[in-house]
Amino acid sequence: MTVHLNMLDGHSTQGVRRLADIAWAHSGDKGDSVNLGVVVHNESDYALLLEEVTEARVLAHFSDICHGQVRRYLLPNLNAVNLVITQVLDGGPMRSLRMDPQGKTLGDSLLLMVLADQRGGLLPQRAEQELSQKK
Repeated sequence: MTVHLNMLDGHSTQGVRRLADIAWAHSGDKGDSVNLGVVVHNESDYALLLEEVTEARVLAHFSDICHGQVRRYLLPNLNAVNLVITQVLDGGPMRSLRMDPQGKTLGDSLLLMVLADQRGGLLPQRAEQELSQKK
């Protein structure tokens, strides 16, 4: 079964902008840390990426599995950011019993992060609740 962003949790998310709407991500592991590269599709969205994908928001997004910290490195020549998230893989691939011990799905998980609406509209109530719960 294919899961589309507008069908998550059986609820309509129509009108909710997520990071996947403006960027793509790639992830890789190094021990108990994950390295996430996030690149915007359009150069005009780079400022929005910097505003939305902060160390604090990423840490909040992964708060249920991250016991370390998030470091963000700006890559303006690539319209990208590099995120290093520590203590997120339950000891690393050789020790972890998780289904994804290398953190390969964490890039996709980050792309589900709800963005604040930058086009003047109000976020639907469900998105506002998600944002407040992640703080």
